[in-house]
Amino acid sequence: TESSKILDLFLRFLYPVNVTTPTAFSELRGLLEVSRKYMVETLNNRIVMCLENVIPKDPVGVCLLATEYKLYHVAGRAAVRCLRLSISQLDSDQLQYVTGAQYRRLVQFHLDATKKVCNVLDRTNWFHEIATLVMRSPHPPGGRWNTCSCWLRSVGPNGWYARRFVWEYLLRVKLVLQHSHGLDTLTSKNVLPSPQNMSSCQSCNMVSDTAFPEFIKLVRKVIEQAMDEVRTILYCRLLSDWRP
Repeated sequence: TESSKILDLFLRFLYPVNVTTPTAFSELRGLLEVSRKYMVETLNNRIVMCLENVIPKDPVGVCLLATEYKLYHVAGRAAVRCLRLSISQLDSDQLQYVTGAQYRRLVQFHLDATKKVCNVLDRTNWFHEIATLVMRSPHPPGGRWNTCSCWLRSVGPNGWYARRFVWEYLLRVKLVLQHSHGLDTLTSKNVLPSPQNMSSCQSCNMVSDTAFPEFIKLVRKVIEQAMDEVRTILYCRLLSDWRP
């Protein structure tokens, strides 16, 4: 039986009166249960908005709760947000409502998604030229700065040339993803190259102040796009056997 607090929220959601947007999972779960019990599907749209507001705070909890009540589009967005977290951060009070097998599937989704993102990063078809940092041709007009050991070419017939620390940064990014440390660590001091590695050598021009931040922005954009592409496939697989 639903509590008086949940019934009060339920009625306030139904009628045009002021209502404080619920953010506690106990209230959201109660509203979803009442909506299902009394078959008031129109209420779900407002509850969905509440759930989406909670995603930044607890994406794991929203993913689990939304999945339980078959709000799969919300659960999918929350699942992708979980990729910003490390495996050890995949925690929520809502885990008490799922089995160990269900939690393992969420972790496996995290691992599979990051693996696919790494595969995208291994390809260089997303590169574009950035002055003093990344280039297509090894022989730009009138330039000698690209002939020193700071510049390395990617593997493949259509390889790109970039400074050594660019390739080192990409390697660190992939290691971060492969070890499931989460996307929020990609700009940490342990991942970014040191200022010494970004300074000029005797044969090279100085890297511009905007060049490497532009490349980092490009990498994050590629990662976000890759995650969006794999979300539907992987999450559908996650849902296919969610129930034990």
